Amino acid sequence: MVIAFRIDEEHDGDHASNGKISRYGNYLRRNEEMFADGWGTSDPVRFAGIAWSIANEPIMTPGYVQPCGRVLGSRVHASGWDGSLTAEVTLATEWPAALARDERAWRGERGFWRSWSAVSYSGTLRGPGEEELTRSPYLLTTSQALFTLDAGGLPPVPAEPGPWAEQAARVAVAALVKKLNAVVGPIIEQLEK
Repeated sequence: MVIAFRIDEEHDGDHASNGKISRYGNYLRRNEEMFADGWGTSDPVRFAGIAWSIANEPIMTPGYVQPCGRVLGSRVHASGWDGSLTAEVTLATEWPAALARDERAWRGERGFWRSWSAVSYSGTLRGPGEEELTRSPYLLTTSQALFTLDAGGLPPVPAEPGPWAEQAARVAVAALVKKLNAVVGPIIEQLEK
């Protein structure tokens, strides 16, 4: 199965600042106000969503959670409808068959259109830089997966900030990585065929 998300413990520990053992832990402490309304509540979904936000770009760059090259963005949060665990994952995709089948029928005078490019050292897909865009048009297609996840396995919300909160955030993020990989991994595997 394709791994859509992974936790980068090595980078997290190797690049910690202030003599701490974890970049993610430092970011959690710096962003404690994001959890302000949730300490001691019975809402592990909201807590997990905030822990996920902090573990990913743009808050942490690079993120504690590393997505594979096709994942352009992700969000996990409590549904406004019923509080269930909801996920949104944006994926880079190839052109739809109707466009790929006969590019000459729609390209006009712009010439050949380009799609996503892979960065050779990481396999990450990227759009054009400013210089590339001056030479050729690009049509970048994406798909957005919107789904709910079972909230089982999320840790209880800590009563207050501190070491227990950091550990609970790590457990929540690890559980979300596993749950998201189970849903998004097969989609990416199919896209890669």
